[in-house]
Amino acid sequence: MMLGQLSTSWRRGIGAMAVSAFALVGCKEAELVDKSVVRSIKWEQLAPSNAAQERHIAGLLRPVDVSRVSFEVSGRVVAVHADLGDTVQAGDLLAIIDGKRFDLAVREAEARAAEAHALMRESQQDYERQRTLYDKGWVAKSAYDVAVAGFDAAKSQLQAAEARLGLTQRDQRLTELRAPFDGIISARDIEPFEEVVVGQPVFQMHTEGKLEIHAGVPATLVDKFDHGAVVSVSFPTAPDRSVSGIIAEIGTVAEAGSTFPVTVVLLDTPPALRAGMPAQLGLTFDTDLADEGFVVPISAIRPGPGDQNYAFVFDADSQSLRQVVVNPVELRDNTVLISGPLEAGDIVASAGVEFLADGLEVHLFEQPES
Repeated sequence: MMLGQLSTSWRRGIGAMAVSAFALVGCKEAELVDKSVVRSIKWEQLAPSNAAQERHIAGLLRPVDVSRVSFEVSGRVVAVHADLGDTVQAGDLLAIIDGKRFDLAVREAEARAAEAHALMRESQQDYERQRTLYDKGWVAKSAYDVAVAGFDAAKSQLQAAEARLGLTQRDQRLTELRAPFDGIISARDIEPFEEVVVGQPVFQMHTEGKLEIHAGVPATLVDKFDHGAVVSVSFPTAPDRSVSGIIAEIGTVAEAGSTFPVTVVLLDTPPALRAGMPAQLGLTFDTDLADEGFVVPISAIRPGPGDQNYAFVFDADSQSLRQVVVNPVELRDNTVLISGPLEAGDIVASAGVEFLADGLEVHLFEQPES
């Protein structure tokens, strides 16, 4: 955004936050300032704004691989063998539902398959006998055709019976729910004697050690994120842990709050990190604003009439302040990039500007050494 554009919209949009802050400290005119009192002021020396900006985006740690596990058959739960936080291996038994009706279905399907086998053998014998007689010319072709049709029908019935048996045996096996991969049980939504239906999530699992960050990035910053770029990651609840991550996914559709979903996969996962912990992405990028002004605290700016904003520059020769008109360019957390009749090295008042005036004699407050 150009300087002139932001200057006129300073009291609207993003500038509204700063104006609200200014309003809290007041914007009385200079007639309330007692110039007979030599004040000490907090101050800051101007330096060109850095071409590299760093932004922090809040996110949440999540497992890379998460799976909600459910039964593929319905029934009553008779046993649960896994609990929240358990580490399991692929194939481990998690829960069982009552298999009595599935056992009965298998036995019934086995009986039907046996009948179909017997019928198929009988039809095959009749077919072979009729074929021999037909080859010798002792039976009519119609009798041979009937035998062929009966044999084909018997084979189809046998195939259907065997398929039915396979399905019932599969359902019988599925009464035992097993872990699909090595991982950790992160949720359990099942209890013994509970009725469950097909597809109802009963466990949630995630892989151990592999974590990623899901964050919502404002629309004004999403174009600064590139696939494969490396970002720094910090954790408010574990300030001594800092790792790097790679941007793996960037959403193209805005979510709630006009933010775009971004996924960052951690390159390293310290043992202290857990899924669900808050995280912060640190993004450093170049800006075109390096030559457009200086960064000062919001408390160094006093709004005036209309769209004017002022800063106070210290004159070392007269030991007094000079009020100058400045233009806000960009809001950055608790600071603002400003432009105006300023130079690198100028000293500006950084606090208490509502009590200052043009020409006011002041002393510089002794700053603590950094």
